[in-house]
Amino acid sequence: SFWDQHAAEERFTDGCGTGPGLSETLPGDYADLLVARWTEIGITPERAADLVAAMEREPRLLSRLFASIRDQERADAELVRTREGLAAGDLRAEVLVQVIGAVGAACMREFLCPDNAEPLRTIMQRRLAAAREVFAAESGGTT
Repeated sequence: SFWDQHAAEERFTDGCGTGPGLSETLPGDYADLLVARWTEIGITPERAADLVAAMEREPRLLSRLFASIRDQERADAELVRTREGLAAGDLRAEVLVQVIGAVGAACMREFLCPDNAEPLRTIMQRRLAAAREVFAAESGGTT
C-alpha cells in the first residue's frame, strides 16, 4: 500500500495535548513518526550496506545525505512547533527533534545488526523508555 507521509505528519500535528507546556506524548509521538518513515523506506542490513557502498563510490552522496537530514530536521522542528503551538524559533522543538533523532539513530544501528530479530518499533520503545528515565533523573522526577 502507498504510504502517505503527509497524512502521517498531519496525525502527528493533530496529536497535541491541551494542557500548558509541551504535551506528555510529544516524544513518543515523534518517535512513532520516525519509525513509520523508516519502516516505509524498508531499510534492511543489505540495503544499508548497498547505501554505504554507493557513498564510498560517490563521496558527494554523503554530503547530500547530510543536507537532506538537516532539511528534514528543520521541517520536523516546524511540525513540532505547529503541533505544540510554539513560537517560531522555540529551541525546544529543535532539541526534541535532535534528541529523539539521536535515539533513533542508535535504534537504527541496533536494528541493522545481522543478529537482530526485534522490530524497529520495539527497539525504539525500549530506548525511548531509557531516555525518559535519564531525563527524569536529571529533573529529580520519577518514571
